[in-house]
Amino acid sequence: MKARLRQEKHLLGKDFMLDLDYLKAMNAFLEALEKHGPHVNLLADLTECFYKLGRTEDYLLTAKRLEFELAQALPSLQKNHAIKTYNFLAKIYEETGYVSKALNLYQQSSQIAVDLTGDLQTQTYISQLRLKSFLQIKENLLEEYQLCLKLKTHSLALKTELSQALISAEIVLFGTQKASARALQFIKDNSTVAFDAKAILLNLIEESIKEKMKIPELTNAIKQVRFKNLNNFEQSILNFYKMPTLILSTAELTFLQKELSLINYVRVAVLNIRRIKNRYQNFEAQRNLFKLIDKLDNDSRLLLIRNCDLGSQQLIKEIVFNSFNGTLATQGRKLAIKKGSTALQCFEVFSSTRTLSIEQVNSKIFKFAKNKDLYDRIRMEVWRLNKDLHAITNLEKTFVLSAQDVQLNSSYIITRD
Repeated sequence: MKARLRQEKHLLGKDFMLDLDYLKAMNAFLEALEKHGPHVNLLADLTECFYKLGRTEDYLLTAKRLEFELAQALPSLQKNHAIKTYNFLAKIYEETGYVSKALNLYQQSSQIAVDLTGDLQTQTYISQLRLKSFLQIKENLLEEYQLCLKLKTHSLALKTELSQALISAEIVLFGTQKASARALQFIKDNSTVAFDAKAILLNLIEESIKEKMKIPELTNAIKQVRFKNLNNFEQSILNFYKMPTLILSTAELTFLQKELSLINYVRVAVLNIRRIKNRYQNFEAQRNLFKLIDKLDNDSRLLLIRNCDLGSQQLIKEIVFNSFNGTLATQGRKLAIKKGSTALQCFEVFSSTRTLSIEQVNSKIFKFAKNKDLYDRIRMEVWRLNKDLHAITNLEKTFVLSAQDVQLNSSYIITRD
C-alpha cells in the first residue's frame, strides 16, 4: 500500500519535472518521502530537483541519503538500475566540484558494468575516462583509454561523448600537440557533424590556451565550423581563444559564477587568472577562486587545486591579522601580538596600502615627536617588527624601510580576519 501511494505521488512529481516546474516537483517528492518512506528513484529525483533549484545543502544531504539507500538496496537492484543511479549521482557530484566523490561512484558503476554490454556500459566507461583525464590521473588511464577505443555505439550523443573522452585522455597521455593532430584527423576522416566538431574543438581550444600553444591546423578547423547556440561556458572558452588579451572583469566573473556549474566556472576562472599580469590582482583572483574550492571535501579540493595548475603563477602569500584575538597568521603559522600594540596598528594600516611615507608611518602608527631622532626611532621599531615576523614569514624584511618610506615586501599582502 505504501509503495503504491509513494509511486503515485512520485509520478505526479515527475510530471512536474517534465514541465520544468522543479518547485512543485520537489514538494511532491518531499510529501511522498515524508508520508511513505524513501526509495532510490524518489531520492534521485529529489536530489535533481534540489540541484536545479540551487539548494546546495539540501541536495548534498539528499545525495548522501541516496548513496546510503543505494548501498542497502544494491543486492536486490537490477544492474542497469544500479548503474544509472551511480552515474546520476556521480554526474551531480562532478558538476558541483565534488570530483573525488564522483570518481569513486563512476568506479563503482564501472565494476558493475563489467558484465554488461551496450550503451549503458559505454556511458559508464566514457564518464570515468573523461573525469580521470580532466583530473590528469594517469594511474590505469592508458588501459581505460584502450578499452574505450574498442567501444561501439549507434548513438550520436554517445559517439560525441566518446570522442571527447578519448581526446581528453590523449592530451594527458600523449600531449596536446599529438592529441590535436589525432583529433583533427578524426574529424576529417569521419565527416563528423558540426555538433561533434564543435564539442571536440572547444576541448582542444581550452588546452591550447592553457599551454599557450599555437596550432595552425586547429585555427583552420575552427574557421570551418559554425559555432552556434553556445552556452555560457562554451562562449567563454571561444572568447578567450579569439581575444588573446581578454581578461574578465569582477562583474563578468560574478555573472558566470551564478550561471555555470562549479566545475566549469573553475575552468573559466583558471584561464582568466593565467592572463592577469598584475601580481596583486592575480593574487586576489586566485584567492576568490580557492575560497570556492575550499568549501569542498579535502580530496576533491586537492584534486581541483592540482588541476588548476597555477604553479607558473607567482602566488603572493597572505598575512591575516585579527585585532580582536591579537594574532597574525600565514601559511599555517601563527604569531601572537599584544592587543592594542603598534604592531597590530601597523597591520591595520598596511591592509589598505603597500607604501607609506616616513611622515605617514609616524602619523598613522607610531606618533613619535618630530625631531632629529625620528627616523632612527622608526627604523628601530621596523627592525623589531621584522625580527618578530621572521618566525612566520622566514623573511629578513617583511617591511622594507628606506629614507623616504616603508613598503610591504612584494611577496606578501595583508588582509583582516
